[in-house]
Amino acid sequence: MRTLTIKGRITLLYALLTALLLAVLLPVVYGAVSASLRREMDSQLRSAIAQVLIAVDDQDEAFRLNQQVDLPDAITLCVTDPQGQPIFSTAGGEWLQTAAIQPDGKTVHQNETYTVRQETVQIEGATVTASAAISAGSAEASLHTLQVLLGILVPIYLALAIAGAYLLAKRAIRPITEITKAAETIRAGDLSQRITGIATQDEIQELADTFNTMLHRLQASFTRERQFTADASHELRTPVAVISACAEELQKDLPQGEAVEPVAAIQRESARMHKILSQLLLLTRGYEGRYHLEREVFPLREVVASVMEELAETAAASRIRLFNQVPEEVSLYADQSLTTQLLINLIGNSIRYGRERGKVVVRASLAQTQCTFTVSDDGIGIQEDQLPHIFERFYRADPARDRSGFGLGLSIVQWIVSLHNGQITVHSTYGQGTLVTVALPTQPSA
Repeated sequence: MRTLTIKGRITLLYALLTALLLAVLLPVVYGAVSASLRREMDSQLRSAIAQVLIAVDDQDEAFRLNQQVDLPDAITLCVTDPQGQPIFSTAGGEWLQTAAIQPDGKTVHQNETYTVRQETVQIEGATVTASAAISAGSAEASLHTLQVLLGILVPIYLALAIAGAYLLAKRAIRPITEITKAAETIRAGDLSQRITGIATQDEIQELADTFNTMLHRLQASFTRERQFTADASHELRTPVAVISACAEELQKDLPQGEAVEPVAAIQRESARMHKILSQLLLLTRGYEGRYHLEREVFPLREVVASVMEELAETAAASRIRLFNQVPEEVSLYADQSLTTQLLINLIGNSIRYGRERGKVVVRASLAQTQCTFTVSDDGIGIQEDQLPHIFERFYRADPARDRSGFGLGLSIVQWIVSLHNGQITVHSTYGQGTLVTVALPTQPSA
């Protein structure tokens, strides 16, 4: 399962905290509103009862109201004397005399719930009872309205909160995204890249500044390394050429029949050194941007055929068969010289690490303006943990098995592909073989 991004985790955490906060606050709010409504109804009942009881008077042993009272229409009230006879009642309020009042102060009359309050008062030593009721429907309606509003507003609030959290998280990690993009460019080989546009005045800006400082030092280090490689390669070519020429002269001067293996070894190693130096100089010019592409349209099959012809003797020594399965209609728009070098390196690697009596096959296909060709073998393959390093200079997956490699071939291949804005991928199964896929343009870009 894919791990959530930092942005996703921040958004999810904010959403959970918001939901938890609402889960705690909503019952509190609902309870407070409900209690407030109950207090309001109780206050109205108290006020009505007090107003009526003040107006009750004992005249000639008969209780009656000595003044007119003005009660809210919502209040139903009934006042009874000690004998339970009504002294005063609002319209239809006589039912309060016999109402069955529950412990919570509620009663039901004609399928409607009422909140009831009863109070007694002593008037001239006699007990007078006042009962007041108010319909609970209005309070229940208010609470129901509150529930509906909360049911609508809470999801909207959650959605807005999540959206806000996402936007804030996106804004907060935008500098990190910029750093990641810069790192991707650097990984592609561009050490001149710098992280700009970050002015957050916080730890992220500190990270960006540290990153830029590191890049500056790395660029300077690589520049010195490449300059040293170029200078050393250039200076060593002449001594190597002299050594090779001297070996040839020595071989000519040796009497017939004498052992010439030491001289032959000098010649082989001189040629090998010359090839290494040439490849290093080629890579150095490429890294420094001093190589100018000579693009042209040419048939790929012919180039593959010429490379296989050049490598035929090497393949025959290991009894490896070469198969050119590139269709004649496939063409490239590329530097033919570099493409030839690319194929020499790839096919040469397949031969070098192929099985005796094995095969190397080159295939190609067209897709719009792109040509994809593959070089496959049934050789010893590459271990999975070694694949990420195969394009590094002087890296050899298994030096002990390498008979003639320099560790530069695939570095040059990657540089050539990158120079043409192409793509290269390598798939290999250890003990079964390797498949290299290269995608290059087939025609000039518009």
